[in-house]
Amino acid sequence: AVVICLIGMTACNNTTPESITLNNQNDTLSWAMGTSMGNAIKASGIAFNEEAVLAAVRNAMEGNELKLDQESYEKALASINLQMAQNQQQQDEKLRSEVEAKEKAYFEKLLKENPNVKQTEHGFYYEVLKAGKGPNAKYAQRIKFDYKGFFMFTGKMIDQTYGNRPPIVTTVTKHMFPGLVQALQMMNAGSIYRFYFPQHTAFGKFGDKNIPPYTPIVYEVEVHELYNN
Repeated sequence: AVVICLIGMTACNNTTPESITLNNQNDTLSWAMGTSMGNAIKASGIAFNEEAVLAAVRNAMEGNELKLDQESYEKALASINLQMAQNQQQQDEKLRSEVEAKEKAYFEKLLKENPNVKQTEHGFYYEVLKAGKGPNAKYAQRIKFDYKGFFMFTGKMIDQTYGNRPPIVTTVTKHMFPGLVQALQMMNAGSIYRFYFPQHTAFGKFGDKNIPPYTPIVYEVEVHELYNN
């Protein structure tokens, strides 16, 4: 809200977010700009001096000279980038550690309750729901399958092909996440498996479109056909 006051070049000492009214396109753009700046500052994890930040915004918008010489300015920006990277790394490590602890407890409970679940040498777990016939899929082989994907801890569905779109026809290669590449090579035509992928065998620290970073997932996969390339 204060940033909007700066953009409008109006006095804003007593302005609160509730007092701002978005009456036109300029107001909307101003609010979006302020929100973007605020989110970036919050995400940095750095305890900035708010008054100095706001004064610097106005100073720059008015085209005034920097209070810092160019060298000091560039060093300060480099320091910000370094601190942001360090803060992000700490946050990543904390999240990863928390997820791994939850995964450990989840799999201990799962293995006790379901003796059909087995662990693979690749670090993920699986259960055969229906056995198929013939040879297993191979790396670089074309395969046709349906699947359902779930968040491991909540059981909430992420996506599925059933009823949404035709079965997937693709090649078993590294364009898939690591666990799935190995998982499909365990299956043959007609088989249905349930796979439990810890985060490091799924989408890892980067996540995916609908999957946050460090998220373990469960896939139910049904292989329909293997093709001779």
